[in-house]
Amino acid sequence: MSVNNVSNRSTTATSSLAPSQSQTSESSAAAANQATATPAVADGLESKPVYPNLSTEASAFKLSPEGEKKASAALDKFNDRLETVLNRGHSSRAMALAEGASGGKGPYQPGDELDASDIESLKDASKDLAMEMPIGALSPKAQGKISDALKGTAFELKDVKNKSLNDLSEELGDRASSLGKEIADDLKSNKPGVYYGLGVAGAAAVGVYGYKQGSGALEKLGIKPEFDKSFFDERVTAKAKGSWEAEMKNPNLSLNLNSKLKTSEHGRLAFGAKANVGGEDLKSIDFKGGAANLGYTHNLSNSSSLASNINANFDAGGRITSGRTDLKYSSDGVKLGLGANHGRDLDVLGYDIKGSFRLGARTNADTNLNFDRKFNFEKGTANLSHTFENQGRLNLNSSFTSQGVSDISAKYNYRRDDLEIGAGLKHDFLTDRTSANISAEYFIRDNFSVAAMGASDGAKDHRVGFGINFRF
Repeated sequence: MSVNNVSNRSTTATSSLAPSQSQTSESSAAAANQATATPAVADGLESKPVYPNLSTEASAFKLSPEGEKKASAALDKFNDRLETVLNRGHSSRAMALAEGASGGKGPYQPGDELDASDIESLKDASKDLAMEMPIGALSPKAQGKISDALKGTAFELKDVKNKSLNDLSEELGDRASSLGKEIADDLKSNKPGVYYGLGVAGAAAVGVYGYKQGSGALEKLGIKPEFDKSFFDERVTAKAKGSWEAEMKNPNLSLNLNSKLKTSEHGRLAFGAKANVGGEDLKSIDFKGGAANLGYTHNLSNSSSLASNINANFDAGGRITSGRTDLKYSSDGVKLGLGANHGRDLDVLGYDIKGSFRLGARTNADTNLNFDRKFNFEKGTANLSHTFENQGRLNLNSSFTSQGVSDISAKYNYRRDDLEIGAGLKHDFLTDRTSANISAEYFIRDNFSVAAMGASDGAKDHRVGFGINFRF
């Protein structure tokens, strides 16, 4: 993926309204979704950040003031994440320039290829945007998908216009996440296949092109060789997707079947299966492996639930190669999970315990503990975060093993008006070394900011850098 331009601070965006009410741009959506991009023109100029377009038609609903705030927050979050990726983890370009000046990696420049991890981060950001956006602000096509998914639940589309897919995760289960991915995929621009019409001659031409170039070439045109159909009021969903290399080499067909059954007023059963068939050519098609999962969710109350899930992966011979088992409890203030990783024939490889706790209106704690197959403790992490009324945020982190604490760190960020300050401190007990960093940025105007940062690893590596960012 190539970078055509670099965005600036999100607060300079053209609008904070929902997509159906704001200025839009497909370029941001394309950057966040396409696996490859046309070669960039290194003009050295930066573009003002804009919001992606989730809707090409007017929304059927008018959002409430709370819904508009939710839409604005979702868009701001997406824009901030886009900037953070392009600025290599920093919230602004000036700070990324300061990092480059101090000897580290600077921001992505026009024409640079994004790291694979950053491409995945942008894809995740697009999905999160679709999951957090009020349903009444989505396109009619997206609303239609959600309306179909709501069949059999206590809601209709008009009841949830100010809710997001995240808000409906209890009612829709795994379907909420898959809908978010589908809507995020619809953000992709540059799909000439949508406009071809594909008459008889066009279909024949595309068929020849797909044979010679492979299925990947068709997908770049926006033409996906796949089938997706729901049955029994969305309770069963079947999907099939084909792929092949040039001249039909290494053909593969992926088959998916998922079902959701309401077993009682408070219970929901889910089952899924996946199979892959393929070979070196069309004459050698055979079963290549697959997966299956079974889950049950029981609502203990309006705000708490207990869920169990088991999944397994199979090889070409039908033997289980790996799997995982999970038991999760969720409520407004506590999320707890006990999981086990399995190997061949579901032999236990290890266990993990994950917890998330809301200690107060602004304080949260998280932990992740790992154990071996005999449930002997191996390693873990713990995090405590607190947001202050003065727009400051403190994070305390630690990692530890059965031998003791490995490291402990603290990070504080403060932002108010046009000033941002950050400071971090970490002590590594294995090397008995303490490292520290401090940074500051001041926005003189919306299009002009200066930043400075310093870092030390507690030994010989001491760095200082300065950055200036001015957008014409």
